[in-house]
Amino acid sequence: MLVSSLLMTRLQRTTTLKVALSSILSLL
Repeated sequence: MLVSSLLMTRLQRTTTLKVALSSILSLL
């Protein structure tokens, strides 16, 4: 359970980073 929650948080962080990078690139 704990490992799965950690993986979920990591996935959310990576997805948010990808979205932020994509938005910045689109603005450029």
